[in-house]
Amino acid sequence: MYRLVQEAFSNALKHADASHISLEVAFLAEQQVRITIHDNGVGFDPELMENRIKTGDTHFGIMGMRERVELLDGEFEIQSKPSAGTKLIIHIPIAKEDGKEI
Repeated sequence: MYRLVQEAFSNALKHADASHISLEVAFLAEQQVRITIHDNGVGFDPELMENRIKTGDTHFGIMGMRERVELLDGEFEIQSKPSAGTKLIIHIPIAKEDGKEI
């Protein structure tokens, strides 16, 4: 989870021209952690980004984040619009060391 947050902040600093980045970590009753990272930067078109990732064009940071979340059996959502900032919402299930959910 630390690396996900680190990459999200790095992306916002490098690409978004944001003056504010917020982080919210919530432990949900559904035995999940929800991580929300929101910036007020330049934003982008998520559909265009997805197409560029699929063709191997660019944005390895976002692709790597998605892969990390999938390895944790989580969900990764991007909400963004040009000139309207970006919000990343990540849900990750919590499990005990023996692999069973809490």
